[in-house]
This record gives sequence, C-alpha cells and structure tokens, in this order.
Amino acid sequence: MVSINPYKPEAMDAVDEMIIGRNTVQRGPWVDNTYAQCMEERENPWDYDPDGKGWLERGIQPALEMVEKLPNYGYMEEAIGHSADTILNKYVKDEVVAVHMNDVGKFISSTRDGSQRTANHLYSKDIENLDAFLRDKGYELENDLEFFAYGMLPDKAVAGVAGNTLFFNKGFIQKIAEEAAKYHKEGVWVDIDELIENTIEHELVHMYGVHDEAELEALLVEFYEKHGDRDDPKYKHKQEVSKDRLANVAKNYAGQYRLEELAAEYRAEAKEAGLDHDETVEYVDKRLREASEEGSEDNENASEATENRESGENAESDGEAVEGDGDGGDGGGE
Repeated sequence: MVSINPYKPEAMDAVDEMIIGRNTVQRGPWVDNTYAQCMEERENPWDYDPDGKGWLERGIQPALEMVEKLPNYGYMEEAIGHSADTILNKYVKDEVVAVHMNDVGKFISSTRDGSQRTANHLYSKDIENLDAFLRDKGYELENDLEFFAYGMLPDKAVAGVAGNTLFFNKGFIQKIAEEAAKYHKEGVWVDIDELIENTIEHELVHMYGVHDEAELEALLVEFYEKHGDRDDPKYKHKQEVSKDRLANVAKNYAGQYRLEELAAEYRAEAKEAGLDHDETVEYVDKRLREASEEGSEDNENASEATENRESGENAESDGEAVEGDGDGGDGGGE
C-alpha cells in the first residue's frame, strides 16, 4: 500500500494499514458502504473524491460532524506579559479564549495586529500631544491600557473600550475599509491607516473619562485643528471624519450600548456586592456578554419589525392601487 500523495510521507503507510486493519474507523451501514466504495475504486481512501465534494461531505470521517462548533465570541490577552512562576523564568500573557479551537490562531493574530498598531501609535508624537491637550482641558487618564481583545462587541461596533481593555471587533479591518470607502464617496480621501489612527484616538479619549460621544468628537475636531501639522493632510482627513461623526452622533449611536458606561455600572454593582478583583472581572465580563447578546436580539427584532411594517405598508399601498384601478375602470365604463 504505497501512497501516491506527495504530501503524505510513505512512512505513514504502515500506520494507515494498522488503523484500517484494527477496524478503528467509525462503523455504521452508510460509513461501511462509503469506505468499501473507496477501497474498491482507489487504493488510498483519503484521496477518493470523484465528484469534488471533499472528504468531509463524503462522510469518510463523519465523527467530525458530530461535535457542534462553538461560536466565536472573542479573544483577550494582556498587553504586557508577566514573569511566570517557573524555573524557566518565562514571560507569559494571561488570556481569555472564547472561540472555536480551529479559529484560535486567527483571533490571536487579529488581536496582536490591533495591539501592535496601537502600541506603535502610543509612542508617536500625536498621542503625546493628545495627552497634553486633554490634560490642559482638565481630563485625567482613568485607566491604564492593560488588555487587548478581538471580538466581544455588538456586531455593528468597530472598536470599544471597557475599563482597562481596548476591543477591536471581529472584521475590524474590513469595517474600517468599508468606512473609508464611504468617506471617499463623500470626497474625504482618508486612507485606512489614518482611519485606524482616528479610531484608536477616539477610544483612548474614552479612557480619560469622556463618555459622551458628541463631547468626544468635538474634542478631537479641536485637537486636529490646533495640534495637527498643517502640512500633513492626514490631520485634515481625520478632522473631517470627526466632524462627520459629530454631526451624526444621534444617528450613529441611537439604540447602541455604550460599553464604557455599562462597564462602569457593572463595576459599581460588583463593588457594592463586595466582590474581589477577580470576581469583579468575571462579573463585568459576564454582564457585558449578556448586554451584547441582548443588543443583537434587539437589533434583529427591530429589523424584523421594520420589515413587517414595510411589508404591511406595501400591501396596503398595493390594495389602494388595485382599488383605484377598479374605480377608474368603472368610471371608464360609464
């Protein structure tokens, strides 16, 4: 039994023979038939795919389909690692993994992409100037940035902060690209990197205790005007973005959960209940997850209600049109 698959080492053939010989493949009439067909028509059952459907659909290894895939809620890790209590003196990062095992790598990569972009920007002159600008206005940094996360937000959100955690939502770069395309149609030629900078700056301002979106965008508009390099077009671009968001605050944030306010509310509840630090983190995370799920359900219900209302209005309009046509016909006959 020699493998003709160049990607399958011949050393594995003996293992394959042992597995097949010991009859460890999941049994059942339909599995037996498929497996027998493979063995009859081709030497290597893993290569059998006459209709191009793939081995999973063929059912050669149906056990994989019996485990329900977990939903991809999100991933969170520390911004800076800490020394592990081992003889190796390794640095590790605490993490929260709430994704399917096949997608863990993708979520870790996306989290670290966001954290790297943020870290690069934090050490820039822009953030130094923004910090000085906000302190001159009387704002103080309320939380240090200690965690980065990917996901864990309502679907429509792009990014958010809660306490000491900066969140990038699932599909962050795609959402940014779509927003940039929208501004391009309006004549604002902000590029993706500039829009990411604006988004990070927006979320960092929240960490100075600014929770009102209109107040926040007004601060950014002023900051870009007073502290931006007039020779660098990116400041004008970012200012135009913040002006647009300021003008559309009511529309953009209507009915959406304010993550920062919710997190502060839940922390206060935990403190009143006498929870310790770890219990508080767990409590706030649980409540934010529930709020996110409720928000998604509300959005779905609102969309369904809107569709039903529009369907009813269309039906009513159609009915009036038919009735009018009938009246017109009768009139013509007379």
